[in-house]
Amino acid sequence: MAADIGVAAGGKCAEHLVESTINLISKPITLVYKWSDNVRNLKDKLDQLMDRRESVQHDVNEAEGKAEEIEQEVKNWMSKADNYITVEAKKSLDKLEDKAKKRCFLGLCLNPKSLYRLSKKAEEDALAVGQLLEEAKFNRISFFRGEKEKTALVDEFFKDFDSRKHVLKKIMEALLTPSINKIGVYGMPGVGKTLLAGEVKRKAEQEKLFDAVVIAKVTKNPDLKSIQQEIQRGLGLRLPDGIPVWEAAARIKATLKERQKVLVILDDIWGPIALEDVGIPLAANEQRQPVGEKSDESSAEQQIFACKVLLTSRDRSVLSGDMSTEEEFLVGRLEDNESWELFKKVVGKDVERHELQQIGRKIAKESGGLPIAVATIGNALKNKSVHDWKDALLELKRPSPDGKSAKLFSAIEFSFKHLEREELKQTFLMCSLLSHNASVEELVKYGVGLGLFLNVRTIEETRNRVLSLVDHLKASSLLVEGRSKMYFDMHDLIRDVAKSMASRNYGVFTSRDEDVQGGWPDKEVMTDLKWIFSSNRDACGGLLPDKLQCPKLTFFHLSNYSPAIPTNFFSGIEKLRVLSLTKMNLSPMPVSITLLADLRTLRLDQSVLGDEDVGAIIGKLKNLQVLSLAGCKIEELPKEVGSLTELKLLDLSDCTKLKVIPQQVLARLSELQELKMGNSFYQWDVMGHGKQRNASLAELTQLPRLTALELRVLDVQKIPGKLERYKIFIGDVWNNRDSSFDSSKVLKLQMKTHIRFDYSIKRLLKMTEELHLEQLNGVKNVVDELDIEDFPDLKYLYICNAPELHQIVNLRGWGPFSAFPNLEVLFLRNLIKLEKLFQARFKDTAFSKLRTITIECCHQLKNLFSFSIASQFLQLQEIRVSDCSNMEEIIDLVKEQRSREDIVEASQEVKPKFGQLLRSLRLQRLPKLISFNKLFPPKGEQVGDQEKQVETEVGFAGLEDLKLSDFPELIEIWHDREKRQAILDFRLLKYLQLDNCAQLSYLLTPSMVFCLVQLEFISIKNCAMMEQVIMGDGEENSKFGKNCYRRMPKYGYVRCFYIVWRA
Repeated sequence: MAADIGVAAGGKCAEHLVESTINLISKPITLVYKWSDNVRNLKDKLDQLMDRRESVQHDVNEAEGKAEEIEQEVKNWMSKADNYITVEAKKSLDKLEDKAKKRCFLGLCLNPKSLYRLSKKAEEDALAVGQLLEEAKFNRISFFRGEKEKTALVDEFFKDFDSRKHVLKKIMEALLTPSINKIGVYGMPGVGKTLLAGEVKRKAEQEKLFDAVVIAKVTKNPDLKSIQQEIQRGLGLRLPDGIPVWEAAARIKATLKERQKVLVILDDIWGPIALEDVGIPLAANEQRQPVGEKSDESSAEQQIFACKVLLTSRDRSVLSGDMSTEEEFLVGRLEDNESWELFKKVVGKDVERHELQQIGRKIAKESGGLPIAVATIGNALKNKSVHDWKDALLELKRPSPDGKSAKLFSAIEFSFKHLEREELKQTFLMCSLLSHNASVEELVKYGVGLGLFLNVRTIEETRNRVLSLVDHLKASSLLVEGRSKMYFDMHDLIRDVAKSMASRNYGVFTSRDEDVQGGWPDKEVMTDLKWIFSSNRDACGGLLPDKLQCPKLTFFHLSNYSPAIPTNFFSGIEKLRVLSLTKMNLSPMPVSITLLADLRTLRLDQSVLGDEDVGAIIGKLKNLQVLSLAGCKIEELPKEVGSLTELKLLDLSDCTKLKVIPQQVLARLSELQELKMGNSFYQWDVMGHGKQRNASLAELTQLPRLTALELRVLDVQKIPGKLERYKIFIGDVWNNRDSSFDSSKVLKLQMKTHIRFDYSIKRLLKMTEELHLEQLNGVKNVVDELDIEDFPDLKYLYICNAPELHQIVNLRGWGPFSAFPNLEVLFLRNLIKLEKLFQARFKDTAFSKLRTITIECCHQLKNLFSFSIASQFLQLQEIRVSDCSNMEEIIDLVKEQRSREDIVEASQEVKPKFGQLLRSLRLQRLPKLISFNKLFPPKGEQVGDQEKQVETEVGFAGLEDLKLSDFPELIEIWHDREKRQAILDFRLLKYLQLDNCAQLSYLLTPSMVFCLVQLEFISIKNCAMMEQVIMGDGEENSKFGKNCYRRMPKYGYVRCFYIVWRA
C-alpha cells in the first residue's frame, strides 16, 4: 500500500516535473521560432509611435497658435517619445540587426542563443512602445491661461479700498472651505462685480488654489453655446464645429472632472440657469458624506473631485433662491472717501488746483459710489476748465430720461458729449452695438463701408485709426480691454446708456437677444432710421416685412434669423452702404440685394450660401470695397468675384471647405489691399507644373496694392514683395490659427529639405516680428544659413524639431554682432544636436529686450549661455528649462575664462547685473544639475583669468516664482556657504514649489525663514526624504514664537510643514 502510494506520488511528481520542464523550455523555443515576427512587430509599433508623435505635435502647434499652454503630461510624453524614437529605438534596432548576423558552427547556421536574446529584446521593446502609445490617450492637450488685467482701475480697486479688500478676503476664505461649492456675489449695476470676479480668478490662479479657473459671461438671456465656448477656451478644450449643446456639455463635464479641482465663474446672471446643461457637474459634490460615516470608494472619488462655482448677479434672490448658493457677498457702493480717492487718481494733477478741489469732492460724491461712474466722469474732466467741472456737477444732479441709474447715465452722457471728435462718438455708438469681446477688424469693415473716418485712404490707415479711437475710448473708461489688443469690450451699463442715446438722437434701432420684447418701430420712426442692428433670433417679433421702407438707412445687420428673407426685402433701402447677414441660411439669396448700388461692405460670415445664385448676385455689386465670407462652407469661390474691381478687402478666413479658386479671379482684383485666407484654401497651383485648375501665388504678385496677406502654402514659393502685414504659414504642420501674440508680421516656416530662399522670403524673414521654424533639415546655424543679418524687428522666435541644428548663432571670429535687438521671447524644443545657443560676440543692443526663455528637450545642451552673453539679458524676467538630460548649469563660467579678454578690455568698469529683473524660474528634469548653486555663480564671484577679472553681479533680487520639479539627485537648494546671505537674494520670493526632489531632507533653517518676508505659498510634493520644511530641533524653533507659523496640511512623509507669514 505504501509502495503504491509512493509510486503514485512519484508519478505525480514526475508528471509535474515534466510539465514544468516543458513550460520552462517552450517559451524560449517560441521566442526563437518567432524572432522575425517580434522584430517586425517592434518596427510596426515604432512606426505607430512616430505617427502618434507627429499627430500630437500638430495638436500642440494648434494650441500654441491660440496662445494656450501645453499640459505637462503632454510635454513629458513628447520628451519620452522623442528619446525613444531618436535614441533608444535606434540603438536597440541597430543592436538587434547586428546580433541577427551572428552565426555558429563556422557560419553554417544561426545562433539559437542570439536568436532567443534578439527575439526577447524585440518583444520587450514592443511592449514598451505599446505602453507609450497607451499613455498618449490624453484627455486634453492644452489649457488657456487668462491674461492679466490691464486696467489701472483694477489695481486701485483692490489695493487701496478696504471695502473691496474685505469682500475679496471673504470670498477667498469661502473658496477654501470644503463644504461650500456655490458662492454668490451681488450688488447694484456698476459697483464692480465683474472686476471683483476677475480679481478672484487672478488671485486663485496666482495662489494655485485650483487646477483650472475659467470665467464666462452669461447676460440677460443666456446663450448656452456661447457660455460653453468661453469655458472651452478657458480649459483649452477643442470641440468640433456644430457640435450639439448637449454633447458639448458632456465633454466639458468630463474635462472638468479630469481636472478635479476647478473654479468656474459665471458672471452677470439674471435668472436661473441649469449648470448641468452647460456641463458644470455639481451633483456629486453636493452629496456630501455625513460626519462620522465611513466613506466608500465612490464617495472618496466624489471628494477628490471638487468643482466650485462663483456666480455674480444684480439680485441676491437669483443667487440664494434660483441658484441655491451657500454663501452670498454684497459688493456695495464706494464710501465717499473712496470715491474721492479714486476720482483723484483718475483725474490726476488737475485735482490739486484750489478752485477745483471743492467741486471735485462734490462730483465724486454725486457719482453715487459707483466706480464706473467715477472713472468715466473723471476721465472726461482731465485737462478741462472749471466751467466744464461745474457743468459736470449739474449733469450728475439731473434725472435720466428713461429711468436708468441717474448718476451713471449722467456721467456717461457727459463723457460722451465731451468726446473731442465726431468719429469718436460714431465709433463709440458702433461699439455699443457689437457683442462682448468684439473685434477691431469688425469695426474696420463697418467703418470702411460707412466712411466713418476722415482722411484715410487705405485699409491699413483705417485700422490704425480704429486702434487709436479704441485706445482713446478705453482711456475714457467707455471701453475696457478685450482678450487681446485686437479686441475690446464694454460694460453692460455703458452699453445700455449708449444704445439709449443712439436711439433718441442718432436714428439707431437695435434688437438683441437680451431684448425680450421685439417688434419693429412705427413707420414714422422707420423712415428716419440710419442704422438697424438685430442679433435677436426672433428678429423683431419673428417676421420681417416684405419690404424695408427706410430711405435713410446706411447700415443693416441681421444675425441668427431662421426664416428666409423676403425676396424684395432690400428694395426700399437703396442708400445702404453696409449689409451684414451672419449665421443665416441664405440659400436662396434675396435678389433685391442687387439693387444696393451704393453698397460698400458685404459681410456674410458663417452663413449658408447657395452655389447657384451667390456669384451672380455678388458680381453685380460693382462698388463693393469689403467682402467678408469668413466661416462660410463654400467649396468654390465664385468667378464673378473677379469683377469686383473696387474691392479692397477680401476675407475668406476659416472657409475650411474651400478647394477651388478659379484662375485669374484674384489677379483681376486690381484695387485689392488685403487678402485673408487663414485656416482656409491652400491648394495653390504651381506655374508651369502640369495642368492648372486653381489660382497660383504668382497671381498675387500681379496685385499692385496688396499690402496685407494671410494664407497657407505647402511649399516655399514666390510671395508678393510689398507686404506690410502678413501671417504666412509655409508647410503642412501648421494649423492656420492666429499667432500667440498681437503680431502684425508672422511667418511660420517648415523646411523638410535645405532650400535657398527666394528674395521675397528673405525680405519677409528680415521684417518678421514672430517667426516659427519647424523641421530645419540640413540647417546647422540659423542666422548664417538663413542669410539674415540681424533680424532687426523680430520679437518672438520659436524653433522646434530641427535634427541637425548645432547653434542658433555661430559667428565666432567675426566682429561684434547686433542680432535680435528687439527679441522678447525665445522658445526652443526638441533640438537634439543643439550644443550652444550662441557662439559669437554681440553688441550691447543684442538681446537687450529679451524677457522669456523656454528650452525643452535639448539633450546635448550643457548650459544656456556664457557669462558674457548672459550679462546682456538685462530685461530677462522668465526662464523655463525642462528635459535637458545633459544640462549642468545655466551660465557657463569655466569655459568663458579664456574667451572674454576682449570683453573685459572693452568694459572693465561695467558690472553686468544679470537676473536682477528675473521674476520666474522653472526647472524640470535636469538630472545632471544636482546642486542649486550650479544654476548661477554666487554673487561677487570672480570670472576670468588672474590678470583681468570681472566681478559678477548675479542674483535673484526680483525673483517671485521658483519651481523645481523632478530632481531625484538634488541634495540642497541653497549654497553651502553663508546660507542666510544666499537666501537674501530671494527676499522677494512669493511662490516656492518643489516636486519629486527625493533627496532633499529639509528646505530652510529657522534663521533663513525671516529673510523670506514676501513668501506666500509653498507646495511640496513627492519629496520622500523630507522630514522637515524648517530644519532644527524644537528648542531652536520655539524661540521664534508660535505666532510666526501657520500650520499647513501634511504632504507625503513631511512631519513638520509650516509656512511663514508677515506679521
